Amino acid sequence: MLIDLRNRANEPVVQELLSYAIGMPVPEKLKQIAKSYREDANLALWGVEDDGSLIGCLGVRCSPHGDVVILHLSVHPAYRRRYVASRMIESLLQSGAVQTVSA
Repeated sequence: MLIDLRNRANEPVVQELLSYAIGMPVPEKLKQIAKSYREDANLALWGVEDDGSLIGCLGVRCSPHGDVVILHLSVHPAYRRRYVASRMIESLLQSGAVQTVSA
């Protein structure tokens, strides 16, 4: 199940996950991305937890028509190759509000 990370975008664990999805993850770039997710109504930042620990995040741009573009997708290294990213995308698709997904 996806959890909303929009208001948690500045938390260190969220920033760490975002850094895995960004080439050259300098602090200023991470701050700008976090700010975008907090302030832009067309962006959404979702996450998934395992036993209360955040292990993956999925950042998307949404259109009013249900078109979604994946902007950031990352999984903590300890949880890779366990289909975490696939399950996040499946959860997004099953939400019912999504018509198309692209990356």
